Order: sequence, then structure tokens, then C-alpha cells
Amino acid sequence: MIPVLLFKTWYTMKQLSSLLILVILITAGMTSCQKENLDVVEAFDLESHTGRYDFNIELETLRDGVKTITEHQSIGYVTRENDHMIKVLFDFAAPKVNCVYEYIVKSDGSFFSTYRGAGERTGKFEETSIVFEETIDLGNGNYKHLDFHGFSTLK
Repeated sequence: MIPVLLFKTWYTMKQLSSLLILVILITAGMTSCQKENLDVVEAFDLESHTGRYDFNIELETLRDGVKTITEHQSIGYVTRENDHMIKVLFDFAAPKVNCVYEYIVKSDGSFFSTYRGAGERTGKFEETSIVFEETIDLGNGNYKHLDFHGFSTLK
């Protein structure tokens, strides 16, 4: 009789401890997901900045110690891909650069490219314009630097 009573007590304690461990794990998991301050990041208003832009493009090239600067004009289009991403598409042949740029836009209107090519791409929306640049490392101290200044034709 005593062994049966001990077994029932042991079995009940085992069930209770399993249940207690489960409750502790659930509670710990729920509280670990909670934050004291939730930072809500508002998306930048991309709708008012999409459309056609007239671009002035300055291309600075340094090759073998010789620096050249040329100016180009182009038509560009800013399209909204989602709440945080834009594409800038160009309608030009010179200077010969990648004609589609994709950027992630921060809440302050600045943006950056996740493209991991030869250079760095950053920019910012201003009231009725868009400004961005690209620097391409050509190796051996040589580079290409492009400055894009786009002015909205819709506003």
C-alpha cells in the first residue's frame, strides 16, 4: 500500500512540476517579446515625390591622375515600389551608367542603396527635388563620381 501511495505522490508531483515548467516558459516567452518603448517608424511620404524629374548630372572621373568633369541632362522617373523603396529610372545614353537605381528610403527622406557593386549610393528628397550621388571605385586610386540633381516637373 505504501509503495502505491508513494508512486501516486511521485506521479502527481511530476505532473505538477511539468505544468509549472510549462507555465514559466510561456510567461517568460511572453514577457521577452514585450518592449518598454515601442518606436513606430513612420514611412516617408513617397507618393508626393514620385513622378518625372529633369536631372542635371555631373560626372567627375579620375583616371591615371587626370580629372575630367562633364555635365549631362536627362529625364528620370521616380517610382514607388513599396512604403520604403523607390526606383529611379533614366532616359539617357550618356554618361553610360546603370540606368536603374533602387533605394531604401528612411523616414527623414534620406535614402541609400543596398547594391553591393563597385561603389556607394546615397541621397535625399528635398521639397521639390531629389539629390543623390554615386561613387565608383575603379581601382588604383581611380574613381567615377556622379552627382544627380533632379527637379520635379509636376510641382
